[in-house]
Amino acid sequence: MQRLLMQITTADLDFRENAHTIKSERKNLICWSIVLVFSLILFFITQVTFAYKRKVEELRSQELDEEETNNKLGLLKESYSILSSPKERRLYDWSLTRSEKPDRYAWPFEVEKAITPTEEPPAQEPEDVRPTILVGYFLFAWLILSFTLSIALNR
Repeated sequence: MQRLLMQITTADLDFRENAHTIKSERKNLICWSIVLVFSLILFFITQVTFAYKRKVEELRSQELDEEETNNKLGLLKESYSILSSPKERRLYDWSLTRSEKPDRYAWPFEVEKAITPTEEPPAQEPEDVRPTILVGYFLFAWLILSFTLSIALNR
């Protein structure tokens, strides 16, 4: 009896340690997800900034008159302000989608560009059905035993 109590206590402690480990791993996963999202946003914004600066340099290197240069710079600044803000870009993409298909309403979340995977997902391990079968056999045996005892005890 003492040995059984010791095994139960050990199993309970192991369970609590595993639960604590799972909670800490979940927190780490959430933190890394947040870091990944922010780094992707930062990467995109820096790409937009570099492209904007490159286009401004190209525009200034061209031999255009002042009015035409100012018009193109104004368009470039407007494009930069839209592309550099995630919220503005989302609204702009949504307006483009709505103007392309005016007969169909497009929800804002439909416009979000999902990254399509370039490689096949890894093969999943086959599911172990043995515990499910054992539970089924146990329940079936319990049902047979209960019917048998019910009939035997009612005589």
